[in-house]
This record gives sequence, C-alpha cells and structure tokens, in this order.
Amino acid sequence: MENRRVAAYMRLARARNIAFYCRVAHADADRLAAQERHLLDYAEANGYGNGEFNKYRIYRDNGGSGATLDRLGMNALMADIRDGRVDVLIVKDISRVLRDYLKFEPWLDCLKKHGVRFISVDDGIDIY
Repeated sequence: MENRRVAAYMRLARARNIAFYCRVAHADADRLAAQERHLLDYAEANGYGNGEFNKYRIYRDNGGSGATLDRLGMNALMADIRDGRVDVLIVKDISRVLRDYLKFEPWLDCLKKHGVRFISVDDGIDIY
C-alpha cells in the first residue's frame, strides 16, 4: 500500500459585530424608529443579517445636537468601539453623526484606528 499525504485546511472566523447609530435633533420617537428601520432594512438587504455578522446594538440619541459628539448614545458607541466591540458602524447619513465636517475627519480617523468599517447609507459611503 502506498503512503499518501493528506492536508486539511480549516478556518474559524469570528462573527463581526454591527452597530447602528441613530440621532434626531428634536425628540421624536417616530422619526427615530423610522431611522432605525431604515438601517436595519439596509443591513438585511446587504447581507449583514447572515451568520458572519451579529447585530450588536443600536445606539440612539433622541433630541441630541449634531454640533457636538458629547451625547449619551454617541459616548456609549465610542466606548464600545474603543473596547473592540464594534466592527461595522452603519448610520443613515453623516449629519446624524456630526454637522461640523471639520470635526468629522478626526472622528473617522478614530474609527479607522480601531478597525471599524463605516457605512453611511444615504451618502453612499463605505469606508474600511
């Protein structure tokens, strides 16, 4: 009997965590819920509902100003990003994060530093 060599390749990938961030300037539960639905529909339609991805958390600021990043939901999101709990962040558009585009670039650099993919649905932005 002839000896044969067998090789096996196995890959174990960890599921990646998706975070969603929603903000409305004036407290409005209906508009906030519509924004959440929009993001969840996008995620599902673009393959983020499969087993490779976990829907980690929806971070919300209901009535928070877009002039600053100092908001409860944003602070919780950034803490989870720094702790490595977020791999993909999906927002409706950039203005939900910040209205001041000069502050946006340093914020985006922080995401890049922590390996977070950023998707702005309505702006058509997908940065990794």
